[in-house]
Order: sequence, then structure tokens, then C-alpha cells
Amino acid sequence: MISDADFGNLQMAYLREYCERQIWRNVRWNGVEFWQFPEDIVSIAEAIHQSKTDAVVEVGVNAGGGLEFYSTVLSSNPKGLVVGIDVSIDRASVVSTRSPDRVKLVLGDSASPETVQTVRDMIGDRRTLVILDSDHSAAHVARELELYGPIVSPGSYMIVMDGVIRHLVGVWQIPADAATNNPETAVAQFLPAHPEFERDYSKNWLGITGAPGGFLRKKE
Repeated sequence: MISDADFGNLQMAYLREYCERQIWRNVRWNGVEFWQFPEDIVSIAEAIHQSKTDAVVEVGVNAGGGLEFYSTVLSSNPKGLVVGIDVSIDRASVVSTRSPDRVKLVLGDSASPETVQTVRDMIGDRRTLVILDSDHSAAHVARELELYGPIVSPGSYMIVMDGVIRHLVGVWQIPADAATNNPETAVAQFLPAHPEFERDYSKNWLGITGAPGGFLRKKE
């Protein structure tokens, strides 16, 4: 056995190597690239189940592996819907083509009120969970938090990905300013003004995560 501090150091060393070696590029769901830590994928699925979510809004879709996964998680839900938003949706379009009734794509700036209104119209009265995983600059995430927070259903989550980059400066392509210019900076500023949200640290229970403290639960 080792101390909690040593275990934390071991986890961080693993994260640094995981990112430096770009192991995350190998993660797939149904053959589609899904650039998340497997541990976070499990926690997100758990959050969807526990919050009885009908609709998942993924901001930043990349190749579409997340869309494919969330569609699978919601496959037994007759109201199940996944909405993906990005400034480029070409790579993810194959996923929406596979499941056009369950997966919808929105091309546009995630921080645009017009984009948010389009999403609102799509989800209707569904219980909704939001995942923020696009531009990781603090200013952009801050705008997304304000715009998408009202969409999240009470008892569900707004999950802010990649706050871990503040600990990974110099790894792979993570720039020096990520120490302060990161999603966690935006979350720390957002929460005091929005007491309806609270961090759910239990969703980081597997230890390895790209979103430490990034699972924000909306109080019921």
C-alpha cells in the first residue's frame, strides 16, 4: 500500500504519459473515434442513467464517437436524443446518418445564442444533460456555461471536460497558458454566481479523469 499523496502522484504521472503518448486517440465506440478517457466514459454513462436523462447535448463532437456512445446509452429510451454541436461536423456526419432520428447535428458556434436556441427547439421538454468539450479557453467555456446552464434539467449534469489540462502544461501540445486559461478557471468563476449547480466529485471515483471536479450537478 502507498499513501494517498503517492497514489495521487502516480495517477498524475499516468495521465501525463497517457496524453504524451496520445493513447486517447485509440479509444473508439462502434468503430468511431471517441477521444475521452475510458474512466470518464463510464462516469458519464452513470450520470445519464442516474439522472434519467432523455437528451444529451455534446458541445464539440470531433469524429462523432461520443455521439455514437450516447446514442447507445439512450437506445432503450423512446425519447432518447443526442444533439452534437461543432464548427465542423463533416467527420461526425456518418453517425447522424446511421441514426437520423436519434442523433442530430448542429453546425455553428457553440457560444452563439442562435445555436443554443436551435438546440432548445430540438430537445423540447426532454430531461437534458450537457457536455462541454469544444474550445477549452476559459473565456469560451465561461460563455458556454452561461448559455447551456439553463438547458440542463434539475437533477442532471453539465459536464465540463478537460479541466485537467491545467496540470499538463508541456505535455503533448498543451500550451503554457493552460495553467490558468482552462475550463476549470471558468468553472471556478461560474459556481459562486450559480448556486443551483454543485460539483459532484463522486463521478471522479475511478481516479483517472480529464474532468476533475467537472461534473456539475444541477440541484433539484
